[in-house]
Parts: sequence; C-alpha cells; structure tokens
Amino acid sequence: MQNFFASQEYFTCDTVRLTGEEYHHATRACRVRIGEMIGVTDGRGRRVEARIVSITGSHLEAQVIRDISGLGEPSCEIILALSLIKPARFETAVEKCTELGVRRIIPLNAQRCEYSESRLNQDRLSRIALEAAKQSGRSWLPEIAPAAEIRTLSVQGEGIFVASQNALESIEDILNRVTAEKLILAVGPEGDFTPEEYTCFSDRGASFFSLGELTLRSETAAISAVARCASLKKAI
Repeated sequence: MQNFFASQEYFTCDTVRLTGEEYHHATRACRVRIGEMIGVTDGRGRRVEARIVSITGSHLEAQVIRDISGLGEPSCEIILALSLIKPARFETAVEKCTELGVRRIIPLNAQRCEYSESRLNQDRLSRIALEAAKQSGRSWLPEIAPAAEIRTLSVQGEGIFVASQNALESIEDILNRVTAEKLILAVGPEGDFTPEEYTCFSDRGASFFSLGELTLRSETAAISAVARCASLKKAI
C-alpha cells in the first residue's frame, strides 16, 4: 500500500483529499487507480487507510476505511539532539531516525563541531523526513528544529540522555527505569563532547548511556540510540 501526506484541512471524518505535489506523485509516479487502498497521514498524529473513490484533474479523493493513527509509533516522544556533523551524514541520520520513530530532530551546536548550521539545507532535510515518514508509514512527520546549544535544551517534562563511551550503563539499563513521556537523546560530534559540555549536561540532570565498546560515527550512534529506545518504548 502506497503512503501519502495530506494537510489536516483535507481530512474529514470519512474522506481525505490529495492535492498539489502529493496528488501528482500519486497519479503520475505511483499511477494509483480508483478502488485502490492508500495510506494517508497528516504528519500530526493521524493516519488512515482509505479507498480511492475519485480522481480529477486537480485532486484525488478517498474514503476512509480504517483509522490507524499511532500504529507502530513509540509510546513516548523521542527527540534526537544530534551534533552538527557533515551534512550528508546528518541527512542519513534524519532519514533513518525518521523511519525508526523519532518525533523531533535538533541540530546541536557543540564545541568540537566542524560544521555550522548554515551548511544544513533545511528544505532538503524536511523533504528527506517527509519521504522517510511516508515510506515507513509514520503517523508523525518529524520536526527539524533550529540549531540549539546544550544549555538551551529544554528539560521540562523531558529526560535528557547523553551517549558517552565512558558511561557504565547501557541505554537499555537506563531507559528501563524511565517513565518520561518525552526523551531527548543527545549525540556528540566526531570529536565527542568536551569535559565542560559533559559537566553542563550533568548540571541539567542528564543521564549518560553506553552504546557498547565500539567507537561509532555520530550518525551511527544516533541511529542505534533511536532504534534501541524505540524498541524499549513499546509501539502502540
């Protein structure tokens, strides 16, 4: 079943409409036909299975058959704070972590980052997240947030968890004790966080977890952390 995106205003209680790029993608690239079943999400938590009932020159309309909102989504909101790394690798992390269930991605400006936020193409990142969300059947389209400093990461109602090679506990050990509805997973740059940054995290009540004995690239660490977190926080 092909998956598509439609803004909230195109959903009613029993129908959904595709217009613009999604309409063209569905009719020209995917060549959908009347009677076919498609999946449609608004990217804000709603996802449905719908049967196409009409195709015009400007839009496609489908009848909602089943509401599958939240299906497969982690039971908590996973937020990834990934340090600014090489743009191509950052894009890989966005794609894979979107597929795994991340809800929000924050580029993190750490002292040892070799790249600035200006190197990231926000439009391209948003497009990558959209395509990955559709491909994996997400109910949520992850937000690509503006770059942040460690000291500005919000902690209200959230827990901050930092990947560290020196940590004594695994991510599973720590997350099995956590009941927070929102989790921030922080991953450092290739040169790791500085001692001062680790102190800053500690002062903000962060916990530190290990991903194992191997030294992982930042994007690999991010993907591993999100995958393990999502598997622990059981899908709905």
